[in-house]
Amino acid sequence: MRPLAPTNPMLGVLAAMMAFLAITDGLAIPAMIQVTGLSVWTSVGAGLAAMLVAFAAAGVVRRPWGWVLVVVALAAALALGFLTDMMFVMAGIFTLLVVIVFILGHRLESR
Repeated sequence: MRPLAPTNPMLGVLAAMMAFLAITDGLAIPAMIQVTGLSVWTSVGAGLAAMLVAFAAAGVVRRPWGWVLVVVALAAALALGFLTDMMFVMAGIFTLLVVIVFILGHRLESR
């Protein structure tokens, strides 16, 4: 399917969701340290990398290649699930929300 038009109002919702995903990725850092027992450097490195990708996706979501960065941000959140199990659930929730935004955005464009 084609990406949403740059004027679609659902892209603002998607940008906000990517910002919330970045916050969620950041909150996974203490969980990786306390619950999983990973080293501080591994947890901070993985969490910050996922945060940066999600914040970048929030900033460029209106560009045609912004959707690629959204998918990479979701994949990074899913990859954090291999470090702490709760991120599998959170990545699944955010992926479901992105799919819903995509479907609703196309419905808005067809009107």
